[in-house]
Amino acid sequence: MNIKPGQNTKMEIIDINQDGLGDFVIGERNINAWNERIGNINYFENIGSIDNPMFNPDVTIEPNTPTFGDINTKISGFATGSSAPKGIVTEDGFTFVIGSESGNIYVYETTFEESNGTFEEVTNRLSEIQEGKLVTCDIADIDNDGFMEIAVGNSRGGLSIYNTILQPNGTLSSNEPIIVEEAIFIHPNPTKDFIFMEGVEGFTNYSIISSNGQFVKKGELLSSNILEVAALNSGIYFLSLQGESKQQVLKFIKTK
Repeated sequence: MNIKPGQNTKMEIIDINQDGLGDFVIGERNINAWNERIGNINYFENIGSIDNPMFNPDVTIEPNTPTFGDINTKISGFATGSSAPKGIVTEDGFTFVIGSESGNIYVYETTFEESNGTFEEVTNRLSEIQEGKLVTCDIADIDNDGFMEIAVGNSRGGLSIYNTILQPNGTLSSNEPIIVEEAIFIHPNPTKDFIFMEGVEGFTNYSIISSNGQFVKKGELLSSNILEVAALNSGIYFLSLQGESKQQVLKFIKTK
């Protein structure tokens, strides 16, 4: 294929033209200017077939473009944008959640009909998340609460997970889930057999999610506020606590 859009590339495969073939949407370090448009996400359309995908490596030959959606993640004070796109297919188009060099996480959306034009910037600071520079992200509703969670990585090697007001259909909700402000403690952490919880009054249910997004255990919280985790494999897990009008996600480590 010999596709070389730029430096520090981050790729998403998503069917933009709705022909049943996965296209390449590739973020990069630098900002491009092309045909009076500016952006730093490249689009390469799949012109092959399911069995034999093919791409024209020249991003300047339409329908390819180096300024996909006119998405620009460079801000004042930073030399580059380093866009890192993650796409969601919605009922009538696409929503893209995009990491950047500055640490801001952008949300852009468009319809199927306008996917070759300028996308609408919904926010340039999703849920006010700031996790350092050169952030990348992945999104999923890992606790099945109707809102997407976002895992954010950065250049330091850090990884954090947040609740957002982004719904699985790609829209931002005005009814933000209430995130509790009181302190919740789980111990011991790391743990081998049990988790003891403090400050969980008002929570009724829990889910335990593995680091790859799989639900491994869920149920109602017991009055003892103790969870048995001895059967889990060693690794990093997320404990999602749910109440009638609040939720909280905490990380713990399971050891042998």
